[in-house]
Amino acid sequence: MAEVLLCLFFLTTFLGFVAGQQTNCSVPVGASLTATPGVTPWLSSSSDFAFGFQQLQGNDNFLLSIWYDKIPDKTIIWYPETSATVSRGSKVELIDQRGIVLTDPQGREVWSTSGSFSDLACGFMNDTGNFEILGNNSGKIWESFSYPADTLLPTQVMEIRGQINSKKNKTNFSRGRFQLRLLPNGNLVLNIRDIFSNFPLNPYYVSGTFDADNSTNSGYQLIFDATGYMYILRRNGQKYDLTPRDALPSGDYYHRATLDPDGLFTQYYHPKNPTGNASWAVIWSEPKEVCFNGRIGSGACGLNNVCSLDGNRPKCECPRGFSLLDSNDPNGDCNRDFSPRCDEGYAGDLFDFIELNNTNWPGTDYAHIIPTNEQSCKNSCTEDCFCAVAVFANDQCWKKALPLTNGKKTSSENVKTFLKYQKDERPLQRPPPFLKEKDQRSLVLVGSVLLGYVAPEWFRNTPVTVKVDVFSYGVLLLEIISCQKSVVFDSDKEYVEVLTDWAWDCYHEGRVDALVENDMEGLDDLERVTTFVKIGLWCVQENPSLRPTMRKVVQMLEDFEVTDPPSAQRTNGASLTATSDVKPWLSSSGEFPTTSRERYFLVIHKVTLGLFVTILARFGRVSNFQQILY
Repeated sequence: MAEVLLCLFFLTTFLGFVAGQQTNCSVPVGASLTATPGVTPWLSSSSDFAFGFQQLQGNDNFLLSIWYDKIPDKTIIWYPETSATVSRGSKVELIDQRGIVLTDPQGREVWSTSGSFSDLACGFMNDTGNFEILGNNSGKIWESFSYPADTLLPTQVMEIRGQINSKKNKTNFSRGRFQLRLLPNGNLVLNIRDIFSNFPLNPYYVSGTFDADNSTNSGYQLIFDATGYMYILRRNGQKYDLTPRDALPSGDYYHRATLDPDGLFTQYYHPKNPTGNASWAVIWSEPKEVCFNGRIGSGACGLNNVCSLDGNRPKCECPRGFSLLDSNDPNGDCNRDFSPRCDEGYAGDLFDFIELNNTNWPGTDYAHIIPTNEQSCKNSCTEDCFCAVAVFANDQCWKKALPLTNGKKTSSENVKTFLKYQKDERPLQRPPPFLKEKDQRSLVLVGSVLLGYVAPEWFRNTPVTVKVDVFSYGVLLLEIISCQKSVVFDSDKEYVEVLTDWAWDCYHEGRVDALVENDMEGLDDLERVTTFVKIGLWCVQENPSLRPTMRKVVQMLEDFEVTDPPSAQRTNGASLTATSDVKPWLSSSGEFPTTSRERYFLVIHKVTLGLFVTILARFGRVSNFQQILY
């Protein structure tokens, strides 16, 4: 009888275990999700976590990912590191013997869980945030925890040679510049990687958990335990705390540790049952000094960029005379707006300097002159075509060539830094305050007539640079495309109609044809027209740093490769909307110019007017017309 009872006990236990595993199998083989707005994801049993597609803000792309589903911002904590972003209509499916397979709308495979699984049974979203694939013996045969993206969660462990990578920026989930790695020697390090070879460069943070004299004192696991504490476990069982003791808040919270796009490894917490507008709060982060001086690599900010601290986060800013290579990546590389030719045509008298306060790019010197004085330092850089920056301090001069690395701005940099610029590239000045009242009224009158051409920074307390000419060019380009005036005043209704707003509406709504609706030649080559419109919209961005340089504009016109422009802020005033019954803006004669001759003369008129606008924009206290032009 006892044997029968014992057999019944084991049978009941076994059936309970199987039932538990079957309950966990919430994703059967053959289950799939399609990338469309509002698609229901695969949820964990508590609904804390979800696996599926998230639509990316501002476009029609989707990201295969895992996220916190109960938090309003749906914070993403996992995604495939390669080819995770897909278009609408893509599909993810749990396939027998294959695992998870992601395909595009045409059925082409984009990503999959690598390997062959002969005994695949099912998958499920765990309440820890780990998506698991189970075999027929109920064992794990794949888990997302083993392939982390930029985030670690409680109960997750990083082994020797494990790593996570930052994403490029908040909206771009491709691999960024920063890595967190647990080295074979036991040190946890943060480093920049070479984006072309993926080779790790020198670390900018080292945990110091390597002991050359006693290997048992070295680290071998990075553990994020279920309570929210993160530490490095040494081989002798001792712990090296990363989360400060008594630093965790009391209560019921979510925890995550993320390598952010700015290079900081940060542990965050968020209330599980928030009241009001709760958000992620910081418990700790490394490194403490993020504007670091690295020997190799660009630094916390990209090449030619300058890092300063905003709290404990890096704030990156291109110096004057430089523009972001990628306007969507403020922490990325900066590109020089001009490049002197180092040949017989180089002349030092064409250049001057802008003095930057408390700014330096340490470690990028190619010449060190001692002793010297400030003027001799500047003269040496002026005559040296390869010299982009001269730094002077304590009777010493350091000359630096491009690219500049590890730029930082801090009060501790007690140096004078001189950034070389080409004289016709010098930041422009606003009309001087000493203009007579009559001159001021005339300037306002003409400026009002040409409002559609003038960049908004002319009317704000912000720096005015050569990017104002880029704005005027963009307006001119949109006028040539559409044969419409840049701005139309309606004195009766007291509003204006602005071409740049209408052009943005047409582009955003997929109605570029409305800009050239009476031009059969343009309608027959709408792809080329769309490219020109995108170039124009890039040029008229309200933020000057987002506008391309004229060199970049020429490159876009030649290569015919233009990315989508970011959403522009609308001009104050009414505008046209791309609808079938919209009333277009007419030429001064009230008729749309349809013949080649009319279009030609309109272009000549606009080019001449654009030149006048440029002259007006550069107007100041000048001695001759040549000075106004150049």
